[in-house]
Order: sequence, then structure tokens, then C-alpha cells
Amino acid sequence: MTEANTSCKLNLASIPAALIRAHLLQIASPTSISEIFGNIVVDSRKIQPGDCFIALRGTSSDAHQFVPEAIRKRAGLLIVENRSSIPTGSSTPYLVVTSSRAAWAYLAAESYHNPQNFLKILAVTGTNGKTSTAWMLGEILRLAGHKCLTLGTLGADFGDHLLSTNHTTPDPDVLFRYLKDAVDRKVSFVAMEASSHAVVQEKLSPLRFSGAAFTSFSRDHLDFHSTLDEYFAAKERIFTELCAPDARQVIYEGLDRVEKFVASGKNIWFYGRRANRFGKNYLAIEQISQDHRGTALTCREPGDKKHVFRIPYFGQHAIENFCAAYLLATSQIALSISDFGTLRHVPGRLQLVSREPTEPNVIVDYAHTPDALEKTMLVLKALCRGQLIVVFGCGGDRDRGKRPIMGHLAGKLADKVYVTSDNPRSENPSSIISEIIMGIANEKKVSVFIDRKEAIFSAITEANPVDTVLIAGKGHENYQIIGSFRLAFDDREIATHALKSRAKPRGPISE
Repeated sequence: MTEANTSCKLNLASIPAALIRAHLLQIASPTSISEIFGNIVVDSRKIQPGDCFIALRGTSSDAHQFVPEAIRKRAGLLIVENRSSIPTGSSTPYLVVTSSRAAWAYLAAESYHNPQNFLKILAVTGTNGKTSTAWMLGEILRLAGHKCLTLGTLGADFGDHLLSTNHTTPDPDVLFRYLKDAVDRKVSFVAMEASSHAVVQEKLSPLRFSGAAFTSFSRDHLDFHSTLDEYFAAKERIFTELCAPDARQVIYEGLDRVEKFVASGKNIWFYGRRANRFGKNYLAIEQISQDHRGTALTCREPGDKKHVFRIPYFGQHAIENFCAAYLLATSQIALSISDFGTLRHVPGRLQLVSREPTEPNVIVDYAHTPDALEKTMLVLKALCRGQLIVVFGCGGDRDRGKRPIMGHLAGKLADKVYVTSDNPRSENPSSIISEIIMGIANEKKVSVFIDRKEAIFSAITEANPVDTVLIAGKGHENYQIIGSFRLAFDDREIATHALKSRAKPRGPISE
């Protein structure tokens, strides 16, 4: 399979009916729409004669200003939210809709023959845990003999083929093309991450999930959502608007604002370490035995039904994510498996890089929020025989408020802290680092390396075999964004090189 073809072609004359079915059409121009096939385009630079141009409103720009350009390029149809954006005297057909973004999603689905209607789609949302839970869910379903597409931050994974995605939840042209690919490949299930951005941007509007899980909620994305209330409301819509009536809703019992789900009367399961305090369906995690290579755990369902699982994941949040994935899987299929040891590891999530007993335990994890960093450090601190060393930074052009919070947590829980660059983007890396260090009370713990490679090498080189080194923030990412450049960079590869160099005489770090 090749990269998904992001072209969305439709008979333009069929578009009004599709938008009426989606309850989006407000006004249609008196000009008749031609019976021609054109691409659905949201970038005015890519318009070809006969295409349908959809004007989207963004957070920093509004594509309605490009409607005159679309007319000059002989677009066959315009879809807008604001009729005043159509120049007086224009003969180009137009449709006014309540939401251009929802229109894009519905028309992308229509152009690929609505593949969502032929698939069981299971959604995972949460500030942290989306990627791991969706990955584990796909792995469980495949182990049980079912074809599954896993879709999210790590890409579009068909089990035997991995394609890239442009966002955690892809844009509609990519999303519905991948869903069509899944139908063509006779896939039964889709395990997908559903981000709050995707909900607000209406990418998911045509979908009705067969099941959904909510793994966690904490501070993040306040550069996009104005408040935590808005952020939560976006995620809540997955359960109130986008789930099928009989869908199983799987909720972590320790979720902030969990009470919103307790009294809903829907098909809800909770999971966690506490006793069943809700009087509802509950998967209780009772006993755990773990090391850096995996976990044996005992879980109990209502009716005193006990499970003993072996899984290749470790850490409290990874175990909880597995339970969420298990509950989603069993909502769809009968599952008698207890040994899940052959499941693939989640790339860049508590991923053990070191292999030899003479090496420190080097872990790469995507933790890039205060909540995720704290949970990951607590997990590793409990397993660590020596010192806990953390290497991390914060992304540029993102929520600045979390930087001193993450610094405070690192300084409190780690024995040594290497503060470095993450993806600085357009910001000065030194300024980001300074804001992180503001939260660290004991600066004697801190070493600063603007160059992330130098930070990783220094941390691993100086660690003792009994120590644990956590490299946090980028996980599976194989790039680093500095300024406008996207440079090749993989924490796992750098850490592997650093481990190999431990036995060699020290010298300059090679490129």
C-alpha cells in the first residue's frame, strides 16, 4: 500500500443533497451546479478548474478571504459559512452551511462512499493514554484473529503496514481515505485516537463510535482551548454526541470530573484500583507483579469473575490503559486469552532501550504534560534500584504555563534533572529552559544542555548500572523541530548510541 491518496472527488451536483442529509445546508445559490466531478479542496492554492472549494475558519486565519481567488481559478462550487464573502455579481454556484468544517468531513466521507458505515470504530480519548490504549486495543483484536486498523499519533497501522498521519486524528481527506482502505482490505475494526482538536474541528462528525474510552484528564492544550472547562467539554462530546446508542463507554474511575458519567444511565464500565464505589460495571485491578519487561496482574469483574493476565507492559498507567483496551475489545468480541505476552510494545511509551544487565535502565517515554511526567516518574521511581535521572524539555509555541510545573515535578521526584530542548519551534530554547528551571527548587540537581543529543549522552554516560534514565517528551517522534526546520532526531536511536559508547573512552560526541 502507498501513502493515502488525499484527493476527494465528488459529482458536484450531488453535494447539496449530502449536506441536507447532514443537516448543514442553509442557503443554496440560484445558479445551478454542474454535473461534473471535482476535488474537495480547502487550500485555495491547490484549486483546479471545476473543484469544490470549502472556506474554513481557523484559529488564526479565515479562508473566506480566499473566495475571490477560488472564483478566479474557476472553482465549480463554493461552500461558505458567510454569504457576504461571495463577491457581488459572481456566477459561481455556492452553498451556505452552518459549519464548513463539518461539511468537509461529511463530503470527504461521501467521496469515499461512507466507509464508516461498514466498520466497527472504537475511539480512545484522554489527555494521556490515547496512543497506548488505541495501540493495545488494536493488538488485542489482532491477537484474537480480527483485522484491525489502528489510527492515531503513531500513524495508520494495518498490522502489516504502517502509514503516516498528519495529526493525532487525521484531517477528513486523509481519515476517510484510510477508512476506505480499511474496508477494501476487509478490516473489521478501527481503534482510533479521538483528540479534542478533532472534535472542535468537526473531523469526526460523520462517525458514530461502537465504543469509546476516556483514559485521563489534566492540563494540556490551553493554547487551543481557552479553559479546562472548554477542553473537557470537547472530549465529553465524544460520549454525548458521537457514540452509537448501544456503545460501551469505558471510563477511568480516577478521572477528574468522573461524576459526569456516573449518572448518565448509559452502557458504562469503569476500571481502576479502587473498590467499586459507583455500583456500576467495574473492572478492578487487584494485584500487580512487574519489572521493566512486563507485568502479571489479577483483575476482577462483577460476579466475582477473576482474570489473571500477562502483558508486556509495565507501569501503573500502562496497566490501566491495557484494562481500558481490554474492556473495549470485550464489548465487541468474546475473548478467552489471558497471556498477552506477544503483543507488540507501544513505540515510545515506557519503551526500554537498554538490553544488558551492566547498563542503566534507559526508558524513552512521550510524557509531555505535567500529569504524564509525574505518573511516569512515580512508576520508574518505584522500580529503580539506584538514582532516577530525567532528561526533558518543553515544546515551543505551546502552553507556557506548564513549563515551571513540569520543572517542579522533575525536581521533586528525580535525583538528577537534565533540562534540554524538546521541539523549540520558533522560540529561543534558552528561554524555554529558563521557564522550566523556575519551577525547580534545588538547582544543584539540574544540568542544562540546549543540545538534546548532548543531554542524552551526558545523562547515560554518567549513570550507574543500577540507575534509571528517563528520556521524556518526544517518545516515538523521529524528528526535532528547530525554527522552521524539521530535523531527523530519535531519542531511542540517540540513547542506543549513548549506551554503546559507555564502554569506550570518552571524547567528543560524534555526529
